[in-house]
Amino acid sequence: EIGKIPGLDTGFSQPIRDNVLESISQIDGQIVIKVFGDDLEQLRDLSLQVLKQVQNVPGVARAFVDRLGELPQIQVRVDRARAARYGINVADVQDVIESALGGKAVTQVWEGESRFAVAVRL
Repeated sequence: EIGKIPGLDTGFSQPIRDNVLESISQIDGQIVIKVFGDDLEQLRDLSLQVLKQVQNVPGVARAFVDRLGELPQIQVRVDRARAARYGINVADVQDVIESALGGKAVTQVWEGESRFAVAVRL
């Protein structure tokens, strides 16, 4: 029956891969349902609909909506052809954006026996 749901993309994985993904997403559980999209309001509504359905499944001990995805994000799509004309690749663009927004350690300075990172932020 699950294959009859329009737009549903299912995926099955191995325990080792699951452990790695749990450590990255900081969500643990035997089953994790991820809802993706660009409209946060619609994602909240859909997530709550899924939660209501899952809570009614016999044997479900804990069900919740994780709100980590609601953090502000900047999505940058690099026009690879234009960047290539200037000799710039995607990694270069990523480095500049990372430095500008979050800062980036570029070297280290020793003071006595202590080592300190020197960060650059634009």
